[in-house]
Amino acid sequence: MKLVVIVSNHLIMHSLSNQRDTTNEKNHCGLRLSSSPIEKSDAVVPQTILARMNELKMQGCEVIIYILNQVGDDIYHAIKFFGNVKLGIVTQCTRFDRLMSNSDPRKMDMYIQNLVQKFNAKLGGVNQLVSLMRALTSPSARSDIFMFFGIDCTHITCSRERPSIAAVIDSINIFISNI
Repeated sequence: MKLVVIVSNHLIMHSLSNQRDTTNEKNHCGLRLSSSPIEKSDAVVPQTILARMNELKMQGCEVIIYILNQVGDDIYHAIKFFGNVKLGIVTQCTRFDRLMSNSDPRKMDMYIQNLVQKFNAKLGGVNQLVSLMRALTSPSARSDIFMFFGIDCTHITCSRERPSIAAVIDSINIFISNI
């Protein structure tokens, strides 16, 4: 899979060169990336962003991670519109200040793993697996009562105007046929 990380200015490039490699996090999710180039872009013009995304798509790029620094919401929304609607390419945006606030190696690992899991899910990958066969055939399964449930939360933006959306689903009978 081809991945490109685009950063919004040269100061970020310098800071990122001092950060840890994300190979372990990518391998944890089963992602196999053929390359991991980082490129700088000072473009804050939506048409310039669209043109570069078109070029990357033609080169077989499947994921573009944008590290944004002091750009307006209009640029974020343009990136998402071009990626999701116009081109069908997975984009993941993160803010530079949030990335750098995780300077502790453990925090950075968790932050990067979270980003990787986000675009892995967008590509149809599996981040977690539960062995139902093992759970249901264990010795205690005959006497235990099970409830199956799923939960998910999506964060469109971190603001009061657009709060996070959470959903929970569960089984309500012993046959897992009523949800």
